[in-house]
Amino acid sequence: MQKFVILISGLSLFLISTISEALPGEGSCVDYDFSAFMENGVIDTSNFVRVLSHNASIYQNADSRNSNKEIKFGAALLPLRLSHQRIQVRKVGTRRPLGWMDKQDLLCAIAPLQSDKGLDRKIFIKTPDSKDPSTATVPAYPSYQGPCNGRCKQLSRFRLYFIYADDKDAQRYLVIDSHTLVGVSEPPPLVGWVEYGRTIPWNTTLGMRPQEHIERISLQSKDSNREGIELGGGNIWYTLPIHIPILDINRGEQLYHVAAPGIGFEGFKQYKNVLSNMKLVDIFFLIDGTASMGPYIEAARQAVEDIAYGLRSELDFKETSFRFGFRVYRDTYADSRVDLSCQGGICEGMPLSTTTCQSNQQATDENWQEFVKRLDKVKETSNDKDDYPEKLFDGLRQAIEDMEPCPDRTKILFVIGDNGDKKNELPYGIVDDFNGFERKAIFFIQTSKARTSRGYRWAYSAYRTQAFKLLDRVLPAEFEGKTIARTDYFLSLNQTQLAKQVFEQVKDYSPSALINELEQALAGGDALDNVLRRSMASKGGMPVLYWKWIEESACSNLGKQCTTVVNHRVVDFYIPTNKDKVQEEIWLTADDLDNWLSSLKPFENLVRLPVRKQREEFIRLLKKQIQEIIGGYPQEDIVLSEFVAKVRKKALPMREDSPLLQYSIREIRERIEGCEVLLLIEWVTSIRKVLQKVYNDSTQKVVFTLEYPRSTPSCPLSAKGRKMPKLKFGTVKPLGPDDNYSYEHNLYNQTVYWLPIDFLP
Repeated sequence: MQKFVILISGLSLFLISTISEALPGEGSCVDYDFSAFMENGVIDTSNFVRVLSHNASIYQNADSRNSNKEIKFGAALLPLRLSHQRIQVRKVGTRRPLGWMDKQDLLCAIAPLQSDKGLDRKIFIKTPDSKDPSTATVPAYPSYQGPCNGRCKQLSRFRLYFIYADDKDAQRYLVIDSHTLVGVSEPPPLVGWVEYGRTIPWNTTLGMRPQEHIERISLQSKDSNREGIELGGGNIWYTLPIHIPILDINRGEQLYHVAAPGIGFEGFKQYKNVLSNMKLVDIFFLIDGTASMGPYIEAARQAVEDIAYGLRSELDFKETSFRFGFRVYRDTYADSRVDLSCQGGICEGMPLSTTTCQSNQQATDENWQEFVKRLDKVKETSNDKDDYPEKLFDGLRQAIEDMEPCPDRTKILFVIGDNGDKKNELPYGIVDDFNGFERKAIFFIQTSKARTSRGYRWAYSAYRTQAFKLLDRVLPAEFEGKTIARTDYFLSLNQTQLAKQVFEQVKDYSPSALINELEQALAGGDALDNVLRRSMASKGGMPVLYWKWIEESACSNLGKQCTTVVNHRVVDFYIPTNKDKVQEEIWLTADDLDNWLSSLKPFENLVRLPVRKQREEFIRLLKKQIQEIIGGYPQEDIVLSEFVAKVRKKALPMREDSPLLQYSIREIRERIEGCEVLLLIEWVTSIRKVLQKVYNDSTQKVVFTLEYPRSTPSCPLSAKGRKMPKLKFGTVKPLGPDDNYSYEHNLYNQTVYWLPIDFLP
């Protein structure tokens, strides 16, 4: 059994120890210490607590016996006050308390639980080897105890999850596919509770991959009745954020124990978000600017302010990117007005930008501020001398053109007016152009009738007739047997109702939290049909058209997963520890790499010192690092690798055969020559150069060879000194044909590195 040798810098030790003191042992709020956040009896923290059980009880008072309401699994709440057994909570965006909840029903952990080595506890799910799709998945329960009752997520893909809570009675882990719950704009969904026996724990940070010159390697099952798999070699592994995780190393049998997908290399390819564009939403207003429309122009401006301010305060919309635009239409008589900018009855407007297609908070803020500013200058025509019909069709044609930039975004058009167009027949060019958008919805809002003349009544009636003609041509008839009613897209409103109704309609078509839930289920391997069926049942208030958008957006990328569960057969295998065929690697986070660079930097200055000072300062720095691991100085006569492995403290793992740790402190102080101390200094500084090269450009391959020194009369080396190599750097070359080939990867919004174990000291 391998003993993982561990070393850590003072900074990383401080960070880890701070977290471990703040976290309850098993993740729930039962033993959580809120004292650091208490002020006058009130909890003052921005860290969420999460609901650990579906339909968890909420009580009116801290000592109430009967619950007055329930809340769903995974809901994010803010804690307010404490009692012995309960926590008072509130929803984000409101100051009013929601009620009191039992501590065991709330998650207080904001980072994964830690192993005895100080590493994040993490798992892969272990799927059964079954040809029946209904039995080839692992359920993620919405509670630490009890059955699914149709609410379980089904996991089947080779995917890494972090453990945030551990219920030893029910023998289930709460898992999340995120390395932290801090600093995210929208709390990630909780995946669910997974039974111990359906998981493969990964309690190391070691991994492996086939060597680049190897065509393929075979992974064998310990069960001779189960087939092994073959994995291809080459540099393609530099494009993957997950390599083959090493669960353990059996040195006696010379075997790596690893986890892998039974389908082979395909299982290592990262799941790509297929619904991310659903979080990008454009809101456009086409507004009749004639005399009766003044209050509605103001209401449209108010609606945008409500969306910008109101939805931003709701967690379910934190990751939605909104853009706003507008166009005003009147009639050709307005072209002659010197105070209006009109041409053919098409007047003031703010087209959507071509430069802010992706989510950008600064651009979003600037866009809605500019919208409010421009629309505030729009005034209704105070002296109407035209007939009643307006330039509705020309306004629609221009609005569609104004909306064209960034066609991958959702397009929602609100047409606000009272009267129709003089032309009774709808031009087909408008229909074709609007149908060119992949995801689009149009709402006609007819303002209250204010006149009774025959001509006005005809024009007023024409607005509804023309609206329904367009709705019939751009809205699908149904989805999954549910009718998409045209009447849902034609609203008769007064100005006091308009802002609220626009806000509610936008809310129905733009929740980022729902997209995150769906993405998580798809990332776990479930079929889109299954996900939609469950989601439509639990969130039936969402528009039918919205569910149709989700299917159309995802299925083009998901392929078979649109209707079929992914079956990766995630199991554990064994492979010989042949270093000619496999490269042993270490997983480092960006913080780990920063800590290594900081920890090793002081050694660079030692070469300028006299020999005696070099020796003293090297020992001081080395002892300082080890002291920060264990809280005391290492013993003088014990070899450092044995000493650090024995205490097994919090972790930056090192290579097992580190030349640096083959010495004891006494040997460095008294038993080796100054020239050998210099070799140790050169080793540390050279390894730091390796890590610095990775940090500077992770797409370039770090190439070096090892040259082992000889003992000479002028520098008599010990046996250990002759094992202290010098690094000779070779020519830098790219890891692959483009920047996707890299040591560095983004995984769950965290920067991680897969580095050969030889890159560490």
